[in-house]
Amino acid sequence: MNFRLVFLVCTAFLLAGCASGARPGAMTTGITNNIVITENSKLHKSISLIETTGGRETNPLWTSQVSSSDFEAALKQSLALNAMLADADPKFELKAELLGLDQPVIGFDFTVTARVHYVLIEKENGNVVFEQDIVSPYTADFSDSLVAVERLRLANEGAVKANIEMFIQSLQQTPALRN
Repeated sequence: MNFRLVFLVCTAFLLAGCASGARPGAMTTGITNNIVITENSKLHKSISLIETTGGRETNPLWTSQVSSSDFEAALKQSLALNAMLADADPKFELKAELLGLDQPVIGFDFTVTARVHYVLIEKENGNVVFEQDIVSPYTADFSDSLVAVERLRLANEGAVKANIEMFIQSLQQTPALRN
C-alpha cells in the first residue's frame, strides 16, 4: 500500500475526530448589563422549568447535537444566574422546545442557527403570559478550532447560549412581566 495514501487517511481521521455533544456550561448565559432582575421584579425567583423537549443525542460517528437534558441544564443554570429560577412556590411555569439546529454540512466557518419555542404560563390561573419562537445564529470560525466536529460543537453551544440570552431579554421586555 502506498505510504502517502495511508498518511493522508490517518491525517483525515485525526482532523475529523469524533463528535461530542454540547456542554451545558458552554450554553449557559452569564449575567449581563442588559439583563438585570431586581428583587421587585415579577420575574425574580419566580420561574420553574417544567418541560424541555426536542433535543437530540449526539452520535460520535456523525455530528454534534444538543440533548434535551443538556439544554435543560443550561436553561436552568441561566435562569438561576439571572435570579429568575424559583427556589419554591413559583409564579410561572416554563416549557421550552428545541425546534431544531440548522447546521452546515461542510465548511471552514460553521454557522448554526438554534430555533426554540418558549411558553411561560402563569401557575395560578394557567394563562400564557409569554409565547415566542426565538431564532439565534452563531458562527464558529476556523480560528476557533482546526477540527471540524469541534467547530460544529462550538457553533451549537454558541447558538443555544445566544438563544437563551435572547429569551431572557425578551421576558424582561414583556409588558405583562414588568414591575
